[in-house]
Amino acid sequence: MSDTGSVPAGARGAAGGESFGEVRPDRPGSSGSDASPPASERRPTPALWALYGVPVLGVMGNTLFAPAEPNIKAALDITSGQIGVLQAATTFPGIVLAPVIGLLADRYGRRDVLVPCMFFYALFGVLGALAPNYTTLLVLRLLLGVAGAGALSLPIVVIADHWHGRERAQRIGWFSAAITVSVAVMPIIGGVLTAVAGWRATFLPYLAGFVVAAALWQTIPVSIRHQVAVGAQVRTGLAELRKAPILVAMAVGAAAFFLIFGTFYTALPIYAHDEFGLDSLGRGLLLGFPAIGSTAMALLAGRLHVRFGSRRLLLGSFGLFAMAFVGIGLAPIVAVAFAASLFYGAAEGLMLPATQHVVTSWSSDRSRGMVVALNAGAGRIGQTIGPVAVGASLGALGGRTTLLASAGFAVAALIALAFSGQPEEAPDPVPVASGP
Repeated sequence: MSDTGSVPAGARGAAGGESFGEVRPDRPGSSGSDASPPASERRPTPALWALYGVPVLGVMGNTLFAPAEPNIKAALDITSGQIGVLQAATTFPGIVLAPVIGLLADRYGRRDVLVPCMFFYALFGVLGALAPNYTTLLVLRLLLGVAGAGALSLPIVVIADHWHGRERAQRIGWFSAAITVSVAVMPIIGGVLTAVAGWRATFLPYLAGFVVAAALWQTIPVSIRHQVAVGAQVRTGLAELRKAPILVAMAVGAAAFFLIFGTFYTALPIYAHDEFGLDSLGRGLLLGFPAIGSTAMALLAGRLHVRFGSRRLLLGSFGLFAMAFVGIGLAPIVAVAFAASLFYGAAEGLMLPATQHVVTSWSSDRSRGMVVALNAGAGRIGQTIGPVAVGASLGALGGRTTLLASAGFAVAALIALAFSGQPEEAPDPVPVASGP
């Protein structure tokens, strides 16, 4: 029995009376491309806003913290290396714990895992404002990373449990847009808070986590707990990885994160400084400018999925990545680099919702939490390798050649994906996979 088996048709969230628990499966064999959301559901419900609040809080760990780094360094009398450790402390636990959190969500239900995680995430975040020294702040940041390990995967699982086809693609697109906007806005908020009230004030926005946790508790339907052996549960989850669309989507995600965190966030700032002489503010604007394109594409994810399907969107995103890096690498003036960065933003806005839609559509209800978490882990592989490989390329080949080589990588990924014939559109709902 799936996790949604205990949810009566037409179950309604407590907030605003909008439908949240109702599951509307598409016809067997259909991707749901012909399903249009009712007029009352064209805007996110309060329950959905609570779900979108989870990734907003999740990115606070790095984005709010970054503008306050010099102030924290001076106040606690620590080195730049220790600042780097504080930054990494919130993301490192997720590499190990995200699959575990996903497994627990499959076993005990989405609400009973997600809500405690968000409560403790808010608690450890706020306590950072009271940290008297580096060691205490480091421990709190590690605990923040533990509590937030499922912040970017469990809301996707909840969305996939309750919506299908176009509605699922649309809501996943909104989820990605929430992340994109937060990444662009949170550093500004962090800078203002630091300037007005000091670095400790950057921890106060975590208070919103308590509100989000309460809203999720009220609006996510209770799930049936699976009384099965852990080993059998793990085997069932791993059996999902035998599905070619899921494996291809994971590989695509890893390649995309290689380009995002390697080429864009590692190579571009250095190239912008060396080639165009941009200062920290100029580089920040260049990195934030693509949010215009990525947010627009993410918000259109539902319509684009209906018209083109996930596979074409993924192929198009690699093409846009290549165009962006060629345009930036050959830009004669900085204005051209800004314009080309919009292609990068559009690629990111297409890529993330499409891969998430493929993974959630092809995974069964019973194993979806674990599979989505494994997909997040695949992305972290690209996120880890990208900066190292691109950093080495910068030293050996220089910025322009590295950008052009990244464009070549994107083209190679596009060709490989085209010849693979994957990912196919999934029939919805997907049956439970059998163990090996």
